Amino acid sequence: MSSKVATNINIKVPKNSKVTLDNIDIKEFKKSEEDYDIYEINEMFVGTYNINIELENGFKVEDKIDIKSNETYSIGNIDLEDDVKSNLQEQLLNSLNTLYSNVINNVEYKNTGLTNLKDEYQYLKNALQNKNYTLTNISFNDIDVNKVTFDTNLEVTFTLNCNYTVNYVSNDETKTYNGKGSTTIKANFNVTDSTYTLDSISNLPISFIIR
Repeated sequence: MSSKVATNINIKVPKNSKVTLDNIDIKEFKKSEEDYDIYEINEMFVGTYNINIELENGFKVEDKIDIKSNETYSIGNIDLEDDVKSNLQEQLLNSLNTLYSNVINNVEYKNTGLTNLKDEYQYLKNALQNKNYTLTNISFNDIDVNKVTFDTNLEVTFTLNCNYTVNYVSNDETKTYNGKGSTTIKANFNVTDSTYTLDSISNLPISFIIR
């Protein structure tokens, strides 16, 4: 067999997606799994191919993949339009500032106005109670989209900065420290008909440096 032919190629995508390689529909190779569709291709020419994926919810991904033998490919980093990035950034910033503000002020979750973030609220509340300082204020800013992938939801990694204030006790005296920090936060968004809804947040910052 020619060295220019690759064998045993698998392409993994979210269930019920439509996939084309160089504008050729490859549905004849589809093998459905519980949560994904796997396209099993016995052989094809080695090279770079344009892959187009349309997810069941209408979300579209365009990418390039380098076909080699015995490889499994999945959706890589996704480039979002600027208006979509701004939408996601605004949602996360608003939710983070609201989340921390309500935890700091001991507001019951049902009165926070937040949706889908009850687990994050409880996690943050418990984590901040077990510190040798008290977080009294925090605001997030300078947010940027670092990485975007798609599994069952849109998964976005953000980098952002924060300004914070903590009270702590030193030599029986209560002191205040104002600090700055940077962090990386991951968030999941549901996508329906080009509408993006924040569903969960991970890597919430719970430790703040006192210098």
